[in-house]
Amino acid sequence: MARNRNIFNWFGRREEKEIFEKAESHIEKVCETVMALHDAARALFAGKEKEAKELILTIRKKEHEADEIRREMFDKLSIGMLMPADREDLMRMIEAMDDIADWANDAGKLFSVIDEKIPVEIAKKLEDLIEKTLSCVMKTKEAVIATRSDRKKALALCNEVESLEEECDDIEKDVFTATIHNKELSPPILLLLHDIIASVETVSDKAEDTADIIRVLVIKQK
Repeated sequence: MARNRNIFNWFGRREEKEIFEKAESHIEKVCETVMALHDAARALFAGKEKEAKELILTIRKKEHEADEIRREMFDKLSIGMLMPADREDLMRMIEAMDDIADWANDAGKLFSVIDEKIPVEIAKKLEDLIEKTLSCVMKTKEAVIATRSDRKKALALCNEVESLEEECDDIEKDVFTATIHNKELSPPILLLLHDIIASVETVSDKAEDTADIIRVLVIKQK
């Protein structure tokens, strides 16, 4: 019986390694989705509408590619030999990573219907928020990659993700305040910007959720 447990454990660890290799591909697509959002916002605020529209299509494409990898990982987990608790933790991490891309895509869809020039002050603050959000997601990618090879580094990176998410919260409050106090905005654009800010802020929230799950996975490996 002890020998059987060791065999199952060996197969489980091998499967976990394969899942993490896929997870690295997945988080790469997630980062590309957020990068495209960042570039689309910059293009839109610079008045480059054609470029912005093309980048919004890129957001959708990258989010779809991330979804495909997520499905592949779920299919593998559904027939694998990992213990149920390990499988659940990995599925939660995968879902949290995929949510990052989903919310970035939602923000991109909202950007696509903006038909008024955004005041410079608000555009700058929103661009700062997206840039900080991208930094948060990129740091999450580093944590995912470090999880297999350097647990101490992974935990340190998770702490950095948490700090960056808090910075995103501060910028989000700033841009939201500037938005609601701006008298130039029409009511429809005001509501649209509110939803964009909320979607972008949720991207960093989901990055932090991913980091929290990575902490659990790392601690369980000790």
